Order: sequence, then C-alpha cells, then structure tokens
Amino acid sequence: MQKAISEHFGTTPCGKSVEKYTLTNASGMLCKILTYGGTITEWSLLSNHGERIDTVLGFSEFNSYLGDHPHFGAIIGRVAGRITNGIFSLNGTEYQLEINDPPNHLHGGSNGLDKKIWQVEYSDRNNLTLSYQSPEERGYPGNVNFTTEYSLSETGELSITHNAKTDKATPINLTCHAYFNLNGAGDILDHELEIHAQSYAATNVYGTLLNQEPIKVTGSNTFLTPTKIRNILPHIPYEHGDLYFLNNPHSKLIHAATLKEPISGRSLTVKTTNPCLQLYLGKHISDQIIGKKQINYGAFSGLCLECQNYPDAVNKSQFGNIIIHPDQPYKQQTIYLLSN
Repeated sequence: MQKAISEHFGTTPCGKSVEKYTLTNASGMLCKILTYGGTITEWSLLSNHGERIDTVLGFSEFNSYLGDHPHFGAIIGRVAGRITNGIFSLNGTEYQLEINDPPNHLHGGSNGLDKKIWQVEYSDRNNLTLSYQSPEERGYPGNVNFTTEYSLSETGELSITHNAKTDKATPINLTCHAYFNLNGAGDILDHELEIHAQSYAATNVYGTLLNQEPIKVTGSNTFLTPTKIRNILPHIPYEHGDLYFLNNPHSKLIHAATLKEPISGRSLTVKTTNPCLQLYLGKHISDQIIGKKQINYGAFSGLCLECQNYPDAVNKSQFGNIIIHPDQPYKQQTIYLLSN
C-alpha cells in the first residue's frame, strides 16, 4: 500500500511538531489534513479545464491557525455548538464548563479538540487515522479516547468517521467544521443548496442559541428544493443559518444535503449517520482574515454543513441524547462527495 505524503507544517508555541498529511486519488484530488485539530486545510480537485480548485477555506502557514479564525476545517468537540450558560447536570452532579462565548460554552471551549495535537495511528495514500487521549478537562467529566478516520475514495468521497470511548458518562457531539466554497474564491451567495429535513431549530437573537421548539420545514426560509443562497438570505434570521433535523432515528447513512455551484456544475453531496445538520452561512467571517493565496475572505466566503447532534441536548433532552457511557461508545460518520 502506497504511503500518504507527509511533511512538517509548523511548531506550536510549546514546541510540538505539527504534520500535514496529503491523501490522493487517481483523478488528482488532494485532501490535506493537519495533526493540529485534525484540520482539513485543503480539499481540491481538477476542474474540467484542468485547473486545480481548492474547495475549503484555510491557511497556507501554520501560525495563522494559531490566530483568531472561525475554526477553519477542524474537528470540533467535545461538544460542537453552544451549551446554555455552560451548565449541565448528569447523574445528580452539576457541571460548569468554560464560558468562552458569553454567556455560553461554545465548541468544547477555548482549548477544545480543534487546538489539540492528534497522534497518527495509521496512514496510506487514501486513509488517515488520528487519535487524541483527552483527560478530564475544561469541566467535562470522563477520560475519553477519540479517534477520527479520514478516507478519500477514488470516486471523490471523503469519509470522516468520529469515534469516542469514555470511562465515565459524558456528553460528546463531534463535527467537521470545514468551510466550503465550490468556486475556490469569492462568495457562496450564488451556490444552490438543498437540505433533506422535515423540521429545523431556528437561531435566536444574533444566532447565539437555538430556539426551544422545532419548526416544520415550509415557507421561504428553508431549502426544500435547490435554492440560491442569495435569494433566501433575506428570509433567514440574522443571515446566520439554522439547525436541521434530518429524521434519522436509527443512525443510518442518509442523504442530508446537496450544495451546487451552477456555473461550473461542481457539487458537494452530504451523507451522514447523524440526526442533525447545522448550516452556517459564514456571515461573520472577518474580512481581515487572509487565507490561502493571500485572499481576504470576508462574509459569506464559505459555508459550513456541520453534521452533528443537537448541541444543547444535555439541557433539552427532547431533542436527542449526546451522553455516552463506558459500555456505549460514540460513532458517527459523514461522507462528502465532491464532483465536477
């Protein structure tokens, strides 16, 4: 089996080496992943005209990943999304998490899985497995063994499988926080999006938390059919994006969404075993962020299709269960299919 291409990408402030692994397939597709946060820093393919199109936002230099940016491409956890007031109760004990997005806890805290150095367990031309041993930290109970498996198929499917095992009951909700732009540059306002969901939870004021009750998918602010983002944006509260319930009670691999760039015909199909998909339209991406090829990104320069569970299920159990136990490990898979 041909080995994955690996190279040194940078060094953390505490002196730990960061490596970059490149997965490839026969069609010339490249997927580059860092041991820092399991970050996807490039996913590119050759266009029908032979031009290389990089479809995810990110940086060319490691130091930029240490700066202020909206979690480009990283594994998010222990719990993706916001936990109200950073508080939850489990088995009679109340846990206080870090308030890193006042007044709430966001994406596992300021030193979540996206900031960790992951160990390489296996790699070859098409596959990479990373692991991280998480002690009880940032207020979360339990020592957790995380593994994430990346697999790039010859047909352009990038499979991401998250696993977690714990020695104590603890909440786990992982996702991939890649920002997609099927043009490789510019904004995503003319991309067309379709989401296969029956209901959604709208974001409340300024998109900081999810509202209490699910809303049936009808009307002008949903993606029942392929819809140009520019046209629907005025109907989405705060132009942020909502969380969609995928009607997947048995954790089967289902078709969740399709994103298409109509001029090139390039598309991204999303399948997942997760019960929810969080859409974020990238409104708050700062125009001060300089990405790859010295591009100033800015608002709507990429969007996220984050397959996950309901983030605040620890406080709203009617929307799901994100507690895992020593005899009930966590496993979820998401597959992104990129094609011209």
